[in-house]
Amino acid sequence: MNAREIIVVVQLRLDANHREEFLRTLFDIVERSRIAPECLSYELFSRADDENTLVLFQMWDTREAFERNWLYTDLPIIIRVQISCLTTLPTSKTLGKTRL
Repeated sequence: MNAREIIVVVQLRLDANHREEFLRTLFDIVERSRIAPECLSYELFSRADDENTLVLFQMWDTREAFERNWLYTDLPIIIRVQISCLTTLPTSKTLGKTRL
C-alpha cells in the first residue's frame, strides 16, 4: 500500500422488507466502481450475525479518487433510488496510510 492509498469501510443497515431491491442496486454500484481505474478493491459483505447489515470495503489509489466515486456515483444512487430501504444512514471509516 502506498502512502496515498486509502481504505474505506461503509456499514449499511437495511430494512428487511427491501433487502433484495437494495442489493440489486448495490451490486450495480460495486460492479461499476470496480472498473474505475483508481479502484484497487471494492467488496460487499453481509454480516454473519445480521444479514440486513451490509459492509462495503473499498480500497482506492487516492482519497480524491474515492471521493469522486463516492460523491458522484455511489452516494447519489443510494440516496436517490434506495434511501427508503435503509433503516439508518450509512456510516463509514476511512483508513489512510495504514496496512491491514
